[in-house]
Amino acid sequence: MLFMKKHLRYLLIIMLLMAASGTWAASLTATFNFSSGLVSASTQTTPLELASGEINLSVVTGSGTTKPLVNTTEWRFYKGNSATFTAPDGCPITSVEFTAVSSTYHVTDITQDGTALTTATWSNPSATSNTITFSANAQVRLSKVVVTYTSNKLAPNMAFSNTSASIVKGKTATVTLTKATDATPTYTIDENIATYNASTGVITGVSPGRTILKASCDATSTYSAGDASCTVEILSPTLATVAVTEANPYEEPFITNFGSFTSDNVQVASTDIWSYNSTYSCACATAHINSTYYESSSKLTSPVIDLSNVNSAKLSFEHAGYSSSDKTKLTLLIKESGASSWTQLTIPTYFTNYTFVSSGDINLDAYAGKKIQVAFQYESTSDAAGTWEIKNFSVTGSTTTNINTIKNNDAEAPVYSISGVRLNNKNLPAGMYVKNGKKFVVK
Repeated sequence: MLFMKKHLRYLLIIMLLMAASGTWAASLTATFNFSSGLVSASTQTTPLELASGEINLSVVTGSGTTKPLVNTTEWRFYKGNSATFTAPDGCPITSVEFTAVSSTYHVTDITQDGTALTTATWSNPSATSNTITFSANAQVRLSKVVVTYTSNKLAPNMAFSNTSASIVKGKTATVTLTKATDATPTYTIDENIATYNASTGVITGVSPGRTILKASCDATSTYSAGDASCTVEILSPTLATVAVTEANPYEEPFITNFGSFTSDNVQVASTDIWSYNSTYSCACATAHINSTYYESSSKLTSPVIDLSNVNSAKLSFEHAGYSSSDKTKLTLLIKESGASSWTQLTIPTYFTNYTFVSSGDINLDAYAGKKIQVAFQYESTSDAAGTWEIKNFSVTGSTTTNINTIKNNDAEAPVYSISGVRLNNKNLPAGMYVKNGKKFVVK
């Protein structure tokens, strides 16, 4: 027994000396996990540059016509694109494993040196090169790629206690880092969205949005370089009533959720008409499910928007969708709080394709001084069902009116609407008006 213990000690010492001298190789992996938020927003460019630990990935358009794209759920490896993985000098890449997002896409459409892959993994245990290049014969959408390579250094083994965190604006969550490496980590995060205290591990939500908390360590004499990431989503708080003032507009970006809007939960084919689209960070409505059109009608409704403290107001948003969508089926409605019937508002500008455009300003002066709700209504038929994507909804208010002068100061002075339109002052309906430069209310 004593002999065996001594033998094990000597063996351990020899292994450590071999590692220190660079004659002992370890098998390390780097994972590009696109479905877990490798990036915080969609990016389409060439070259597309990404990194995971010590492995760099560069994707170019190549012989294709479409620039490579990565979003929060997938890497789109388009036909003709070329992708090169690079490890540190002296660290040969021995295998690359590809995972497609679904059976619709085939990793066998990926080639290496002109030869199509026959399985999801390219492997060459005797490889000596620290680079490997692949091309796509057809579009392949990938959720994950794992690269294995050899190194004479130890794995850094870096990981956060959570790979994702959803936090309401103004609230906190704790995410801590563990690591084997003796290097000191550096942290990055978009501080317009969230802040991170490395000493306590506390993330604080600043503004609705999505960002990546990333910890990185450089290589040392013993450990290879490495990193760890956590996807951070800051959610809009859910409010029943939102008061609009000149200094505080109501903004609902739909970046991470519906915020204070609510869906009526109408479904077709067991699928919600209105849903949150995490890939494009927007609210989305469609009844085109699995290549079938369904008849439907569904609303996405705002909280009560209080315009009591403004004399004028306007609404705007950005939207996109399927180019052939019947725009008469995609409408914006408004009503006073508590009312049962809706009135359609005119949307000045509609989209022509899946590129987001501004709706243009929609005048709400007739509702100044009131509490309102608005709703996006999606409708479809069994013959046609489009797609409607919405983001960056905003209602702003002002305490000024469009009335420049009031010439009369007597009891017969003209009466104006809040928007500055002169009215017949007899039998005015309930609402807020201006006379002699002052507001008054008819109940």
